[in-house]
Amino acid sequence: MKMRMLPILFIVLCFDAKSQVAIENITSNRGIKFEDSLNWEQIKRKAKNENKFIFVDAYATWCGPCKLMEQQVFINNEVGTYFNDKFISVRVQMDQTSDDNQRIKNWYPDAIELNKKYKITVLPTFLFFTSNGSLVNKQVGYKSVSQLIEDGKLATGSGNKTVNPYKKFEAFVADYSNGKKKFKVMPEMIQVAWNLGQYDLYMKLSKDYLTYLTELKKDEWSTTSNIEFLASSTLVDSQSPFFVLFYPNGERTDAIMKKKGYAAAKVNWVIMNEICTPFLSNFYKGKDLQMLMKMEPAWDSLNHRILAEYNAEYAASALLKAKCEYYRYSNNIPAYVNTFSARMQRRDMDVTNLGDVALINECAWMIFERSDSAEQINFAITWMRDLVSQKFDAAVSTELLFDTYANLIYKYNMLFNKGLSDEALKWETKALEKAFNDKNESALKDYRTVIEKMTKKEPTW
Repeated sequence: MKMRMLPILFIVLCFDAKSQVAIENITSNRGIKFEDSLNWEQIKRKAKNENKFIFVDAYATWCGPCKLMEQQVFINNEVGTYFNDKFISVRVQMDQTSDDNQRIKNWYPDAIELNKKYKITVLPTFLFFTSNGSLVNKQVGYKSVSQLIEDGKLATGSGNKTVNPYKKFEAFVADYSNGKKKFKVMPEMIQVAWNLGQYDLYMKLSKDYLTYLTELKKDEWSTTSNIEFLASSTLVDSQSPFFVLFYPNGERTDAIMKKKGYAAAKVNWVIMNEICTPFLSNFYKGKDLQMLMKMEPAWDSLNHRILAEYNAEYAASALLKAKCEYYRYSNNIPAYVNTFSARMQRRDMDVTNLGDVALINECAWMIFERSDSAEQINFAITWMRDLVSQKFDAAVSTELLFDTYANLIYKYNMLFNKGLSDEALKWETKALEKAFNDKNESALKDYRTVIEKMTKKEPTW
């Protein structure tokens, strides 16, 4: 099965495991000019001599978003103009393969050192240094042209954010070590500690800040920065005094954050983390996938367990999500598709959330590949119609959405003679145009093949 996952922030996706993200693929006359003959020490010396910053793209051969950065962003002339003027740039491969050339092999020790020092746990990771080698920004995940340029401006001090949090971090940590706790900026510094992989410090700062918040009046908890911290903190569970901001009445938090469902997202995470995941983990023990395919957990028991602490709306949502996770894990695709469809009918998925968008697209593609049910295919067409009408940032590979939508319409037309072939061709052409603009050669080949089959009235599944 061809997985239809999108390149989203903080999720590392894979294309072909054997593909090599080769530096030579980036042309020398446009886009970012990456150094390909200098080692790390020489890069730093050159940056210092030319009074430039340093930009490091940490990637892996198996990383899908890394490949997309190469194909869509690094070759952009606007990106190249900015980065070539301000930075000495280098790409560093973080994994090792039998196909590596000598230049990549020479960088093995530096790659290991960079990984160790800067805690590179998500790919791609982008590191920004001063000419003296001090880290001033760290970003992860696929970036659009505008996002990458803004990250570069943040590093150089010319961006929209007047103060770079990474530049404040070293002084903050020094003061903190001497007993001076700056609670006003601590939420921001907690996030920097996490981004840098300083997890012990992250936990220590988080606990200190939670203690500080308990000493405040409850009304003072409800600032945007505090709510963002509390919503993202794994230390805030159902037993935390701060959980009242999210349950049972999260409307005020939604209003403060100006996003409906903000509080519910935290509650759903807590339910999954405290109830559903332990329930499933216990059920998995001693069973292989063949056994799981033939078994069903005691869903009624799980439902009663959730209802003991949460209302029926949360219980229904959590139960469906737990079932989806179970059926996906056990590779019970028919049950997964049916349960996912039930989630969609309940509108449990957020089409503005890139993680949910990826899951919707993936399940719709499963239906396209595996189902001949008019009802299921029509459900998937409805889901995808909602997605293709959304305005997404360039970080989303919308050609995948267009391609899924087009293929679903085409299959529905072929199986049930609905006269929608022109509509299918229109959306597949949109996918082709997007792939052409992004210079995505592999996708171009696939979409041309699909269009040819549609034109000849041949199955595309």
